[in-house]
Amino acid sequence: MRRLRAVALGAAVALSLGFGLPGLTLKMPAASAAGVQAGSGGASGTTEGVVEEEASVVDREAVLSAEDREDVERAVREMPYPVVLELWARAPAVPDRETLEPPPDGLALRYIAADRRLEVRIGASLRARGMSEATADRVIDRYFAPTLASDGPAPALITVLRALADAVSEAASAEAPPAAGEAFDRASAGPPAPGTPAAPAEGGQGAGGRAIRWSEAVPVLLLGLLLASAGYGAFQYRRLRRREQDLRQALAAARRSLEGAVSALLPASDGDRAAEHGRRTLERLLRAAIPEAEAALQEGGRALGTFRLLRAEEEFAFVEAVLKELASLLDRTPPAAGPANGTAEAEPDGGPEAYAPIRKAEAPEAGEADGTADLPEGAGPSGSGPTPGPERPPALGGDRPGPATETAAADVPSVAKDAEAAVLALEAAWQAYRKRSGVEMPQMEKRLKGLLAAARSGPLAPEAEAELRALRADLEAAEGLMAEIETRLPEAIRQREARLRALQDTGKVAAQAELERALKGLKARWNRLWPLWADGDFAAVRATIAEIEAELQDVDRRLQAEGEARRGMDARYAEERAAEAAYRAAVEALTHRLAALARKFVLDDAALTEALARFEDARNAYAAAFAELERLVRDGHFALAEGQADALIARRKTAERTLAEAMEIVQTLENLEAAARDQVQDDRARLVYARQEAERAMLPELAAAFRSDFERAEALLQAVLLRLEHRPLSVTKLREALARAHAEATAAADALLGRLEDARRAEAIIARLNRFRLHDPDIGRYLMQAENCFRDRAFDKARAYAEAAWAIAEKKQAALR
Repeated sequence: MRRLRAVALGAAVALSLGFGLPGLTLKMPAASAAGVQAGSGGASGTTEGVVEEEASVVDREAVLSAEDREDVERAVREMPYPVVLELWARAPAVPDRETLEPPPDGLALRYIAADRRLEVRIGASLRARGMSEATADRVIDRYFAPTLASDGPAPALITVLRALADAVSEAASAEAPPAAGEAFDRASAGPPAPGTPAAPAEGGQGAGGRAIRWSEAVPVLLLGLLLASAGYGAFQYRRLRRREQDLRQALAAARRSLEGAVSALLPASDGDRAAEHGRRTLERLLRAAIPEAEAALQEGGRALGTFRLLRAEEEFAFVEAVLKELASLLDRTPPAAGPANGTAEAEPDGGPEAYAPIRKAEAPEAGEADGTADLPEGAGPSGSGPTPGPERPPALGGDRPGPATETAAADVPSVAKDAEAAVLALEAAWQAYRKRSGVEMPQMEKRLKGLLAAARSGPLAPEAEAELRALRADLEAAEGLMAEIETRLPEAIRQREARLRALQDTGKVAAQAELERALKGLKARWNRLWPLWADGDFAAVRATIAEIEAELQDVDRRLQAEGEARRGMDARYAEERAAEAAYRAAVEALTHRLAALARKFVLDDAALTEALARFEDARNAYAAAFAELERLVRDGHFALAEGQADALIARRKTAERTLAEAMEIVQTLENLEAAARDQVQDDRARLVYARQEAERAMLPELAAAFRSDFERAEALLQAVLLRLEHRPLSVTKLREALARAHAEATAAADALLGRLEDARRAEAIIARLNRFRLHDPDIGRYLMQAENCFRDRAFDKARAYAEAAWAIAEKKQAALR
């Protein structure tokens, strides 16, 4: 699809520049080109002389001042084409626009000051260049009226003249390709038929046909290109769909073949450790390679469903590579021998067609089934004849290096005195291992035959001796390589996949696509090891393992670089997520408590409203900062995420503080009803205490004097209790009623208790100074007045006279000292 889009874009650019299809290349004869230049470029070439001759400003009624007229005339002279401007105070007798006579290659304007109107006529040359009166009217409507209202007629006229010049330039640039297209049409149409009028000299079209315009041709060409691209895309889509179906069938056949091979090995694996291991190896292939290929096939189908053709092509190529390796491995796996009684064994699951990939294409000749056709008598492992074929071959290798290989390789002398005997002994050891492992290993056979031929021809050369030692080392390393292929390499690939998934769980991995592609390539290389090992090409196996090791190291470097890029961001991100979850839980609790309060109260408290507003602002800021942190971590920008985490901490503290303030106010409101009832009870108790104190002082008339105040306070307290029974209850009104009732009750009780205190103080002073009233006339006079006020129940005045007498007594006592 990227190639298709690039082709479409390139074709569109080429067409827009006038290149592309040969049939639309702009090639004009000289006569046509000259005609076009005479109609457009030639007119522009004589513009200056025409402007000097025909440009004018006619102001017979002195509509403009001399200074404004000079500015307008300067703007008219600067126009790139002739302009005639008429200025009228009132509309002329025939105010029709048709009475304006524009220059052939310019325009005419008429301004009527009384109507605040501007009219325009376009000359023939400007019409040919694409300018129209409708376009000029739009320019006037856009610029003239606003500028006239704000700056006056002269600036408005100058602004319109400049805007009309720009509009003419845009129209000319837009119409230039059609003019060339018309010239091409006239040039390619040939001479006109007799009796047919010739095409006009200037831009236009002849009467005999219609010119091709680029503005009409280019969309058609682009539509054709789009249709061609869509057709090509549909072709590729259908091809990939058919390829997907073929791969699905081939994958199912490969699965049936592997299952058949496993079923064929199942009877022979009883008591035979090699056969058991071969069966387990094929089962591992069945559980590893086939599901991997099926997953890639499904991914390719999904990519094809969203028209991602390149991605589908990559996935299908991977499936084909897996199938190719599996087919190569199955072709190199010898078929299982029939039962001992000579009867034919039942075909495994899937029938003979499904089992065909692991059978030989033709029946082997006598002596070739076990690979000993060219060996002399006595060359087998028993020394008595040809080596019999394997009874029931396993698949690949053993669980760990067994004693058979080591013992057989040990029988080969390290320094061969008899070269032929050494080679035959090594070949016998190889045949024993081949019988036990159940693989052909044609490369090993080829190398052994070459050495045997060299040994029969004479003493072994140094190169042949080195080859003999290499063959012995390969035979000893066969099962070791099998352990590498079967255990260590898959485990290493799985470890890298687990590390990649762990990084993906915490955020976006920058090199995710490259790492996934590298891991998939590692799996493909690992699948390639099986046929190489079965061929006995251990050098290629070691080279492939080395490539896999190098690729694993590269993957490790990329994963380590990804971890270093995060630099502890994962831990901080986890902490912030936990803090955000706790904050979200607290906000949810606050929301529930507010909902419960809303069922009981009308939340019109100013303090609560302000606290909730601050809380909402802080919460939104914290949520936005946390979302930004999540986005940065998800996109893999960990360096930016570090700074965002630092800013998030301040936002979180502000959000937690405003949440605590809102919680405190909510707690107060939740206890508001109980607090109001307690306050009413306390105020009533204080009123009762004040009345009891008056009665205890035997001054019931004092309590009667404050009866109205007490009754009013009791009424207000009772009103508060009645208000508490209503739902929903206004918080503001409840607090106002409670404050008023509390103030009334407090004032009444304090006034009564204050009078009682005055009475007690006056009575105590009179009793203390009563014996001095006859000895000191001043003390006696004040005491007498205090007693009179006390009898009149003016306890405040009685207290004042008594304290005055007390002050005189203290002064005289001080004088006596």
